Order: sequence, then structure tokens, then C-alpha cells
Amino acid sequence: MESLEARIDRLEAIEAIKQLKALYCEICDDAHNPDRIVSIFTEDGIWEGRGIGKAQGHVQIAELFNNFQKMMSFTQHMVMNP
Repeated sequence: MESLEARIDRLEAIEAIKQLKALYCEICDDAHNPDRIVSIFTEDGIWEGRGIGKAQGHVQIAELFNNFQKMMSFTQHMVMNP
């Protein structure tokens, strides 16, 4: 049986993922704010979207989200629990 500490760690990790997912959606719905979006990625992080492309690192991710600002005047993200 999994230890109590391991079970708590697992639940805390799940909650952290939920919070990050919600923050990502909030940032996207904040006019795809490039300064905010890079704050949730590591310096070498990757954003990849099917049919959209791939951006790696803060500079490329910020550029991509700048382009999103030009392409979309409004977005609304709705997500479910894992």
C-alpha cells in the first residue's frame, strides 16, 4: 500500500496541475498576454499546438502569443477536471 506521505504528495501534484491549467486558461483569455504566458513556462519550455506549430523558449513563445493577439480578438477557454 502506498504510504500516506506518497498519497498526499500525489494529491498535491494533482492540485498543482489543476491550478496551472486554470492559470494557463486565464492568461490565454487575457488577450494572450505574452509577458504572463512566459511566466508559466521554463526557459526552455515548449508550446506546441496541432495545426498551429511549435515554439520553444520564452522568446519564441512570447512571439507566438503576440501573433495570437493579432489573429484573435476574443477567446474563452473552458476546461474540465482531470
